[in-house]
Amino acid sequence: MKQGSGHNDTRKIGHLLLELNLITPEQLDVALKRQSQCGERIGSVLLQLGYLDTDTLLDILHQHSG
Repeated sequence: MKQGSGHNDTRKIGHLLLELNLITPEQLDVALKRQSQCGERIGSVLLQLGYLDTDTLLDILHQHSG
């Protein structure tokens, strides 16, 4: 099953989280840098960094997937 375009999905989710004031631009920058180093999905990185909790991430992903 195809999950989308990867990098583009990361940007969309990141911007959505910023618009909802769930993370700061600085937190997104840190998460994107970490993601580029480890290759994990942005949601996993945000959870590992403690910027989001699981329930919030699942809600956002559900909204994002339509």
